[in-house]
Amino acid sequence: MWGRYGALCWAAWFCVIGGFGQRAFGAVQEGGTGTGVFLTTIRQLVEKNEGLVSLIKLEYVVRFKHSNPEEHQRKLELLVSGNARRKPRRAVPVMHRSGMWAQDGVRQHSTQNIWYADGEKSPGAVRVVDGEVYKYGVMPDLMQGTIDKIEEFPHRVIGPLRFGLRVLTGQYALREIFAFENASVCGEEVIDGRETYVVDATFPRGRYYIRAWIDQKAGVPLRVEYYNKHFSSVDRKLLGEIKDIKLHRLPNGGWFPIKGTRSVYFSDETISEHLEVDVNSVTIEHEGIPDSLFTLEFPEGARIYNAITGTKARRVSKQPPSLVGKPSPDIKSIISDFGPEQAKGQIVLVCFFDMKQRPSRNCIMQLSKKAIDLKAKNVVVVAVHASKVNQSVLDDWIKESNISFPIGMVEGDEEKIRFAWGVKALPWLILTDKKHIVQAEGFGINELDEQITTLREK
Repeated sequence: MWGRYGALCWAAWFCVIGGFGQRAFGAVQEGGTGTGVFLTTIRQLVEKNEGLVSLIKLEYVVRFKHSNPEEHQRKLELLVSGNARRKPRRAVPVMHRSGMWAQDGVRQHSTQNIWYADGEKSPGAVRVVDGEVYKYGVMPDLMQGTIDKIEEFPHRVIGPLRFGLRVLTGQYALREIFAFENASVCGEEVIDGRETYVVDATFPRGRYYIRAWIDQKAGVPLRVEYYNKHFSSVDRKLLGEIKDIKLHRLPNGGWFPIKGTRSVYFSDETISEHLEVDVNSVTIEHEGIPDSLFTLEFPEGARIYNAITGTKARRVSKQPPSLVGKPSPDIKSIISDFGPEQAKGQIVLVCFFDMKQRPSRNCIMQLSKKAIDLKAKNVVVVAVHASKVNQSVLDDWIKESNISFPIGMVEGDEEKIRFAWGVKALPWLILTDKKHIVQAEGFGINELDEQITTLREK
């Protein structure tokens, strides 16, 4: 389904979760009315929690309830048969969605399935931000998909985010919505025994308004109301609300919504979404969030639309072949001052990375911490910057980061070099045996010790 799960017309849904127009508040005071708390304090509280949940993985279900199923069905049929730009996939109400979502900083992964009122299930979809682009693939075979800019990743389709961290269209994080020009503190209130700050805000570029009750300890909304007009307007209309939010505390002190109800009010019906996160599925450990989640490779022959270049229905080029079981390419061709004698009779670990990407930097820093231990195990570490940058900039970063192992940079055709080394994503680790035959590739940094142990036992 499309938009607000495609249930009703796109424009009506955006009356609740989006829209663009005039700025909401003219000059906004930093301090709120009736409270000594500064908006800065609340933004810092929200931003702190957003940082604590920047690495997370979980599974969830969102169930839908329609107050007027017959009217809802009629609207769907009109949309499917009409000329709407964004049409629902089927003229049948969605009953529930199940999904798995993970994030690691800017990297995102979302897998979703949809069940309809007639018992049918949608093909499902997987969405990934790999740090460079956003990819969308239709399950189960990924033979259809889209490549787009990172900014186009639809946070709005991820149920848990709509109940806490990105309560509007998903385009903006809560800390961005609470900027001075968009928000003001209007008081404090107790909800379900928990003290909250009450904040009035609008979209950074919007014309719809929210009132949010922010938990004073968690920095997460316990309730949100949407309005069509400023809160001072006596004829403002309640368009929707999020309530009954239950929070779960993470081992690192962060908080995340695991239950809640989101309702959208129309003149002829109410649509409600009921969120439930499987608490047992929640993890914030790197070991439970493999790097492979943030890569999406389309099979050869898949029909892909590249929205960045505007290329329609282009068949993806052949993926680089696996190097496992084959001799590794010549390292000296990338790092000119790296001689064969430096790795003779030793295991070699090659890491392709891009210092502009957080996951790549994290991988290099973890390798740097392991450098002494790896050297003791007769493992030679070599890193390759997978794109061209100013050499002095790279050298400065290496020095500031105190990296002790050799780091080179691709020269010539970047794509050909990455293809020759079988690189499908960044960072990309390649492990060889003492004869420099590739034994493993594309694994996560958290799997490195296990890979080396397995190799040494052979």
